[in-house]
This record gives sequence, C-alpha cells and structure tokens, in this order.
Amino acid sequence: MVKTVTMHANIGVNRGYFHHNGADCDFYTMLQQAADEVQRRTGIYVSCIAYKSKTIYRTDWGCPAGGEDTYNIESTAIPLFAPDAVEWKKAARELVLLMKEKLRQSVVTMQFFTSELEYMDGEPAE
Repeated sequence: MVKTVTMHANIGVNRGYFHHNGADCDFYTMLQQAADEVQRRTGIYVSCIAYKSKTIYRTDWGCPAGGEDTYNIESTAIPLFAPDAVEWKKAARELVLLMKEKLRQSVVTMQFFTSELEYMDGEPAE
C-alpha cells in the first residue's frame, strides 16, 4: 500500500435554486471531455469515478422536494501515473472548476484527503 491523495466533489446540473430538476445533459461525456482538456493544459489526466446522486438541503433554501440532482466525482492520484501529488491536486481542482463553469453552477464542494492505495494490476493469481 502507498499513501496518496483522493478527491471527492459534488456538483449539480441544474442552474440556480428553486428549480424542478429539469436539466438534461450527458454529464459523463462532458466530464470525459473536460478531463481531456485538463490533460492538454497540464499533462495530467484525472481519471474519475462519477455517479448520479441527490443532494439534500432545506426546501426554503431552494432545494427541490426529494433533493437536487447532482453528481459525485471521485478520483485518486495513482503514483504510477501521477507521481507528483501536488500537481495532480491542481489538475483535479482545474477539472472540477471547468465542470462548474460548463454547468453554470454557483457552488461546488470539493474535498481532498490522504488515502492508502493498493494498485492491483496484472493477471489474477491462481
């Protein structure tokens, strides 16, 4: 196991507040294209796990009943591909900011934390 850094971000797809979750976008393709763009600018490709989620907050703050449609983005710096964790964090932040801009979001949350990684490649043992 190796110590590394992991990123988690949560981003909405509907602009503003007091909406009814009507946005229609291909989030996964948009994220992949944004990762390509970040790689062209930084030389670092931020591979991600992305999945749909609901963010729950008070309805009088603008949250739709049942929660706001959002996506979670998770990524871990794999030292084999991203040996400089500081530069990887910068690229990951750039990716999330680019998605924030493309989706016209006013707020996005992002967390970085230290993690332990076991990178299991090659053929499975018999």
